[in-house]
Amino acid sequence: MGRRYDQRGEEQALAILHDLASAPATAQHIGAKLARHFIADTPPAGGSEKLASAFQMSGGDLPTVYRALLDLREA
Repeated sequence: MGRRYDQRGEEQALAILHDLASAPATAQHIGAKLARHFIADTPPAGGSEKLASAFQMSGGDLPTVYRALLDLREA
């Protein structure tokens, strides 16, 4: 990800995990996985993007993403 982590031990691991969890690619991955699992193998356009957006806007709060999933008409 092009970043150095100068922390030691657990603090370093937590910093790495925080960056991974807040990366846009992580939100896209989570959104796509949930859409494929709960909507369809090939979900309609926009479904996974809405879930990814909910993931990013909530800071990775999964209950918020699940509520967004339930709000999708396709679900």
